Amino acid sequence: MDLDECVKMDTGKILMYCHKDNIASAKIIIKNSGVLKNEIMMWWYKNIGLKER
Repeated sequence: MDLDECVKMDTGKILMYCHKDNIASAKIIIKNSGVLKNEIMMWWYKNIGLKER
């Protein structure tokens, strides 16, 4: 869904995100009134099942 469509839906807030190294996308988000809320840390885990503790 693009930003124009979200604005038409009047959702109140729209979550926009990009990788912190993606400067071009960050500039576009800022140009469209985006405000940096925080940086999120993410981890990948191999799906090997639960281990007993």
